[in-house]
Amino acid sequence: MKNLIFGIIALITAFTFGSCNLLDDNSSPGGSPFSTVFNPDAVFSPCEEGIDASYSDLPAAAQDYIQANFANWEVDDVDQYLENGELRFGVELDSLNMEYELLFDANGSLISSGEDDDDTYISISDLPQEVLDYLEAEFPGMAIDEVSTDVEYGLEFFEVELSDDLEVYFSADGVFVCSEGSNGNDDDDDDDDGNDDDDDDNGNDNDDDDNDDDNQVDNLPAGVSEFINSNYPGYQIDEASTEEFCNDTNILEVEIEMGNEDIDLYFDLDGNFLFEGDDISTASLPAAVVATLNAEYPGYQIGDAEMLTLPDGTIQYWVEVENDDDDEDEYDVVLTAEGSIICSFED
Repeated sequence: MKNLIFGIIALITAFTFGSCNLLDDNSSPGGSPFSTVFNPDAVFSPCEEGIDASYSDLPAAAQDYIQANFANWEVDDVDQYLENGELRFGVELDSLNMEYELLFDANGSLISSGEDDDDTYISISDLPQEVLDYLEAEFPGMAIDEVSTDVEYGLEFFEVELSDDLEVYFSADGVFVCSEGSNGNDDDDDDDDGNDDDDDDNGNDNDDDDNDDDNQVDNLPAGVSEFINSNYPGYQIDEASTEEFCNDTNILEVEIEMGNEDIDLYFDLDGNFLFEGDDISTASLPAAVVATLNAEYPGYQIGDAEMLTLPDGTIQYWVEVENDDDDEDEYDVVLTAEGSIICSFED
C-alpha cells in the first residue's frame, strides 16, 4: 500500500512540474507554439505520452475486466496518465497480430476501448467548421500541412499539423483537446523540413528501409504521366522509386499528391499501370490473410501491410513478415483477399 501511494504521488509530481499549461480564457496556444497545451475538460489527451506501468499497477476492477473479456490476449503495454488530476490507465493487448486498446479510470472502470489503428490522412475539407474556426482564431497565418484522424483507446481525434511543426488535436465533434510541438518524425515518409523519415533521397543508405532506387522522378516512362493526367487530374508526382516485386521483377512505385491527399500508384517498367496501393493497419487485414500468414510463416510477425486495388477492382494484399529472432529475415508476401498466396520474396 505504501508503494502504491508513493507511486501515485510521484506520478502527480512528475505531471505537475512537467512542461504543460492548462488552457484558460486568457491564454492563446499560438503564443507559445512549442509548449504543450491541454484542454482541462478533455477525457484523454493524445499529446500526453504517460509513463510506463505494469499490469500489477492496474486497479483490481481493470484486471478483472481484462481476464473476463480478453483472457487469451497478451498484455503488451500498460501506461499511466494524469488527466486533470485524475489517474488513467491505458492498456495495449495483442492476439494473433491483432491489437486492441483499453482506457480505465483510477477505479478500474472502462472509459473507452477500440482497435489500435494507424492514422488515416484526410483532406482539410473533411475538418468540422469548428476546427477551422479555432485554428483561424488561435493560429492566424499558420498554414495547415497535414490533417489526419488519430484513434487512441477507441477515442477518435483530428490531428492537424501546422507549418511551424505544431500539432493540434481536436475531438471528433471539433472541440480543442491539446497542442504540442512536433518531434520532426511524421507518420508519413516525408518530413516538413524536406527530409524523408524512412527514405533518404540524397544518396545515403543510412535512413533507407530498402535498397531501391529513389531517384526516378525525372526518368519515368511517358505512359506514367499520361495515365496520371487522365485518371488523377490535379495530382502531381511527388516521389518515384523502383521496388522489387513478384517473380524477381522490378516495378515502379509513384507517389502522387494534391494538397493533403497522397496516393501510391504502381506501374511496370514500361509505364503500364498495375494497381493502386493503400497502407492499412494489420488489424484491417482479412482474417483469411492473417490465418495464411500465421500458418505459412510461424514465428514471424506481420509488419507493414498494403491493400492493392487492381484495374478490374480485384483486391490483393502486400504484406511484410519479419522473423522474431532475426530482424533481417524478412519476406514480402502478396495474397488474394481469400488468403491464397500469389507470390513471396525476400525483402
